[in-house]
Amino acid sequence: MSKATPPIVRAIDVGYGNTKYTTSQRNIDTDAQVGLFPSLAPRATQSDFTGGLMSKADRIVVTVDGESYAVGADALTESKGIYKREVAAAYSTTRIYRALFLGALQKMRLSAVDYMVVGLPLTTYDRYADELKGLLTGVHEVPNPVQHDQILKVDVRRVKVFPQPSGAFYNYAVPRKLLETMQYQTNLVIDAGYGTLDWFVTEGARPLTGRCSATPKSVWAVISAVAEHIAPDLTLNPRTMQRIDNALRVGAALNINGREVNIAPMRPIVTQIVEDAINEMLLSIGNISDIDNILITGGGAHLFAGYVKKELGKSHSQIHTDADPVHSNVRGFQFAGEFWAARDANSRAAA
Repeated sequence: MSKATPPIVRAIDVGYGNTKYTTSQRNIDTDAQVGLFPSLAPRATQSDFTGGLMSKADRIVVTVDGESYAVGADALTESKGIYKREVAAAYSTTRIYRALFLGALQKMRLSAVDYMVVGLPLTTYDRYADELKGLLTGVHEVPNPVQHDQILKVDVRRVKVFPQPSGAFYNYAVPRKLLETMQYQTNLVIDAGYGTLDWFVTEGARPLTGRCSATPKSVWAVISAVAEHIAPDLTLNPRTMQRIDNALRVGAALNINGREVNIAPMRPIVTQIVEDAINEMLLSIGNISDIDNILITGGGAHLFAGYVKKELGKSHSQIHTDADPVHSNVRGFQFAGEFWAARDANSRAAA
């Protein structure tokens, strides 16, 4: 890298529900541009029954260990009526994870990334962070976004793996110019992800590891419980699970087997899982009187924010819900990556 060429920094957050990525760096006036697609990667088929319309769909085919996977917003067009989501602890070691990473990498339209930041849930970070760094560092092949019959090789030169909730911390603190203030405060990030609810207690940006943990009682647990209440086999149909998620998220009508289902009687199921998860969190954290800031984020923030504010708000006044909780971690990873690149540049200049 020459001094005239700034390093390229990007971030990818492969979640259980969605894969988020950045496609630009920040500047003085704007945030980094972000995008997402569902974390679904069915085996790709070679047939096209759409008269060529599939070529215009938002999905690409990537290859992992000789197997082809469809990824992108329209990847479900490749799936059968049954598709089981990956929510295992070893998710980051699976072909599905790597396929989703390649899909996000292709969206960046780059031949090299100097600094790549990704994240892992707290439940898997210690065990898998080093392995994931090794898997993602190096040259990857993705479909060329311009010359569609060609392969694009992308050199990912450096990778850093962060605990996922740390991204939300940076995303909240940096744009508000609160990073210096919060460095001397105790902060709690509640990250309601698709597969896990993570709680991340920090002194500044430094994790207080004894008070950080996670539970699987999050979005997937909620929508699975609702689905099983309606009919036991619904969890295997990804489109039906998306409908249940949308019904809980935005109040959309829920239609199953051609009939509208009243979701109101199932609200107690949701409330019980949310209460159990937050109680588990509070037992792990202990007394919260020393916590200065509480930030609620993640794609499931809509499920947890109300209960957290009702229960913790009785004694705590600084509870904030992220304005864009789905992209919070990946935006924060971008901040962290740019800080990392700047530190490296300063170190080289001082050498």
